[in-house]
Amino acid sequence: AASKTLLRGLVDYAGLFPPAGLSMAEAVANYAKYRQAEESWMLGRFVVPAKRLGELVAAVDGLPEKDRVGKWGLSVLLGSEVAEDLTREAALLSAPQEVELLVESYEVPANSVEQIESLRALIPEGREVFVELPLDGDLQALTAALARVGFSAKMRTGGVVAESFPSPERVLGFLDACLRAKIAWKATAGLHHPVRREAPLTYEVGCGSATMFGYLNVFLAALALW
Repeated sequence: AASKTLLRGLVDYAGLFPPAGLSMAEAVANYAKYRQAEESWMLGRFVVPAKRLGELVAAVDGLPEKDRVGKWGLSVLLGSEVAEDLTREAALLSAPQEVELLVESYEVPANSVEQIESLRALIPEGREVFVELPLDGDLQALTAALARVGFSAKMRTGGVVAESFPSPERVLGFLDACLRAKIAWKATAGLHHPVRREAPLTYEVGCGSATMFGYLNVFLAALALW
């Protein structure tokens, strides 16, 4: 069906991060459950910081036997010490596991063309790399650099305070730059609903609210631009 072609694997699971902010054990248990759900075709990768890979391995080992099967695709967030994070990953994930934890992509911030080029020298070929860009930066130059080195782009579309949400013009500027560079992209934070709406910033009672971008709105805007 067209809807499945459009949305298959669209939503990575980021239960470790706000607004959910779950423990590793809770997030791992949720992901194991979601992988077996009827809607699992929409489920993407498990998002985890490189520094927490050890916790992830331990939590997966602690799952019930029926859930310790198959392959889990990971998207690993690299910090400021990229080489150290890559070494940690190799050490933790090289041992045989009942659940195959497979790093399919990396996510890492960069603010300049020089940073992007230095990342290419550190990160091994063969894995998708999403570089988080500043939406107020020179997006045309930054996305052109990503295209040259074979990386994809990432934008942050919200947070836990209203000020974290960029303007629609900033989002469109990012989408336009990715289109011109002909690169793939992903978006993170603030996309907790399919359609643009006013929504609570967190799950806490009495928290503030903000107008959030719907993930379908953003996705279809990109398709319309293309």
